[in-house]
This record gives sequence, structure tokens and C-alpha cells, in this order.
Amino acid sequence: MPARPSPVQVPSLLDLLRLAGSEARNAARSIASHCVAKRVELRETAKDESLVRNLVSKERERRMANDLNGLPLTYHEGVSDLDATRRMRYAGLLGTDMMLSQVSMGMSAPPVNRKSEHETLVKAVKHALHSGVNYFDTAPLYGHNRAGERLLGEGLRGVPREAYYVSTKVGRYAKPIPDAVLGGQRWVCENDYSGPATARSVEESLRQLNVDYVDIVWIHDPHYCTDFRKTVEVTLATLTDLKREGLIRYVGIAAYDITVLDMYLRMQRKMSNMGTGRETMIDVMQCAGRYNILDTSLTQTRTIPYRFFEYAINCSIGMVSAGPMALGLFSPTGPPSWHPASQEVKAAAHEIVEFCRSNEVDVTRVCMHFALAQTALSTHLIGLGTPEQVQNAVSCVADGMTEREAYCLNWSLGRLESLDVRWWKEKEAMWNEQGWLSDKADYAQHYSDSDMMTSGYAAPLNKSFNRMPMMWGVPESG
Repeated sequence: MPARPSPVQVPSLLDLLRLAGSEARNAARSIASHCVAKRVELRETAKDESLVRNLVSKERERRMANDLNGLPLTYHEGVSDLDATRRMRYAGLLGTDMMLSQVSMGMSAPPVNRKSEHETLVKAVKHALHSGVNYFDTAPLYGHNRAGERLLGEGLRGVPREAYYVSTKVGRYAKPIPDAVLGGQRWVCENDYSGPATARSVEESLRQLNVDYVDIVWIHDPHYCTDFRKTVEVTLATLTDLKREGLIRYVGIAAYDITVLDMYLRMQRKMSNMGTGRETMIDVMQCAGRYNILDTSLTQTRTIPYRFFEYAINCSIGMVSAGPMALGLFSPTGPPSWHPASQEVKAAAHEIVEFCRSNEVDVTRVCMHFALAQTALSTHLIGLGTPEQVQNAVSCVADGMTEREAYCLNWSLGRLESLDVRWWKEKEAMWNEQGWLSDKADYAQHYSDSDMMTSGYAAPLNKSFNRMPMMWGVPESG
């Protein structure tokens, strides 16, 4: 990728364009892209007032046209199909200025080991853009040699940067090691939440994605860091510095366990009350596998921990839900080997998949319809590896649910009703054995905030968060 202008120059350009209004940020990025393409210095380009005015004017006209036509700001003629964009639903992500498509594309599930799969995945990215999907999520851990990031970058190559949102992660990385038994090498996961590793990872992500900034960088599964303080005082602090430099727009936490997310939420609230100057370190959160037909604990307001979702909204923390297929539990090919569900739950999931198949219904559509009915969540991340999978997912937004799909959904919910859906207990026990949860508890005591259990939750927002959608005739959950 061509050398980028130094990030320290971007704020000076934003200052120059301060009077341009809300178009300043995108116009500044257009100028930065112009400089990269022409291999000229940013400061020299900023002196060309006619160029600056022209780019600001074009950006203003594009935004106004999209707004008048009811289109998201990411819509670009020639990138997304107009009719498909109008059929897609978009919602604002709290704590940001982003309007996300309700179906968003994750790069974790598709296989990325063979050339044919690489080409198919790149085509899937392009088809997602054409279909109105504007948010893509990846991570260094997804695929060997950052294949998830690299292939996403190939799919986005040549697309105007303002036509999509992209996020990646730090903290967990795929690393090759020698295999003494089979020979050659095998890949293992390495966890490194240090400051230098975080900064290097962001720089490498920018290179692999072929972009000059990332919309969101998530700390990936921070419970795998044995020192909770490190993730706050080192990892988060490093990302905040990169955010100031213009390489990151928003910083987030991505985790499975709601109690982990709740801990960071309480920490940020306490920092804000203490006036540390770091009260806006976390802008958004991503929770995986906690809103689907098996488990809706993410949005339940009557359960532990502490009506988390309601409080996150009160704190203006945006929430991205990942895994409407329960992290592959309801995949037609079966769950991955690492899946934490009990054998009882896996057996029930297999019955559901087979029941849908016997009724000629795609279980993926059943799961997607259930997730999309929860409008309190801005977007639902799902792993998509082929153009056909993309089309199947996005069509759930426009086409609605058929009677047969509704029948299968009702049957599935009934089958799962009697199960113990707290299927993370094995994982939580493992984290506790590693000492992370006890360390977290000690840190929580340092940042304890008694009013978070009282006044912080005094104003309920929407009691329908903890209800099953009534469109299927399912009674309210307790």
C-alpha cells in the first residue's frame, strides 16, 4: 500500500476545514486519499483552497442527496444497488455517528485456506456491498496470516472509503509454531494485550485492509488476558492514543461473557465520576452469542448482571450483537468443536436443524428472522462466506418470514424452552480457574460505584427488551 500521510497532519487539516460543518471529516479524508493517490504532501494540498472547497462541496451534495432520498450516508452510486439499499434497514449505533445495516458481515466463519475459497469470499464481500450491507467486521485471529483482514481488504479494494464501515480487533493473534509430531507447522492462538503489540497490530490491520483508518477497533476477548488492569491501563490507553492520531474512530470491547462487558462499563462510569480524563475510553461494545433463539440474555432487563443492556444504553454505549446462529450451534453442518454448549443443548440444536430441513426451511433464515425482530439492537453480525449466503441473509430483511418459517421458529422455541440455556458455565469456570475473574473482582472493588446498582438503573427504557417477539405467538419470557 502506498505510504500514508503522517496521521499527526490530519487534525491540522480538520482545523482548517472546521467552518465546513458536518462535512469536514469526510472531506478531510477525501483530501487525504487524494494525497495518497497523487503522492503529494497533505499540508501542500491543504493550501489549495479551490481543491478543498470542491471536495467539501461534493461531500455536502452527496450527503444531502442521500438524506433527501432516505439513504444512508454510506450509499454510493455504482457501489450499492439503489433498490437493494432501500430494502435494507439501517439503524444508528449509539455512541457513534454510524448508521449500520441491520445485517452485517463477519469474517470469522468462512474457511480461508484454499485459493478457490479466497476468491469466493472476496465475491461475497462485493455482493454484500451491492446488497446494501455497509458494516464489515474482522480480526487478526481470523485465518492464517491475517487472511480475514487481507481478503476483506481485497473485497473493498477500489471502493470509496466513505461507502462502508470496517472494524477489526487486537489482543488475539494466529501464530505458526513447528509441529514436532506431524512435521511442518500448525497454528495456535497467541494472546498479547501489550501496548507495543496493540499499536503494531493496528498498523498491520491498516495495511492488510488497505485503508488509512478503521472505524472501530475492539479488544478481542479480554478475559484471556490474565491481568485485567493491563487491558485498561495499557491496551485501552494505547487504542485511545491511536484514536487521537486519527487511525481509529471508535474503541470497543468484544466479548462473550456479559459480566466481562459489565465490568468495563462500570469501570468507565467510575472513571467518569472520578474525573480522570479517560471517561470516554470505550465507545461501543460487541457481545457474541447472547441474542439468538437459544439465549436472549443480552437484552433481558430483569436478570443478572444488573440489567446490563439497559444501563449500557443509559451510558450511551453502542451495542453490536454477533452470532445470530449461536456461534454456529444451529449451522446445518453442526457446531465447531470448541463450542461451549452442553451435549443436551447440542442435541436439541441438531433436532431443530433436522426439523427445519424436513420442512424444507433454511434454519439460517429462521435464526435471522428471530434476531432481526429485536430492533433495540442496531445490527447483527453473521459469518458469511459466499454470495449465496449473503443473499440469503439480506433477503430476510426485505422478504419477511413465510408461514412455514414461522412454524419452524415456533417449534424451535418450544423445543428450547425447557433447556438450561446458561451454556457458558464451562467457559466461566475456566476463566475463574485462570484467576481472571477474581482479579476482575479486586479491580471492581477499586472502581466500585454503589449508585450503579440504584440510581444508575432507576430509569427503565423499554420493557419489551426481555420479551420474545409476539409476532410468532410466543408468550413473554419471565
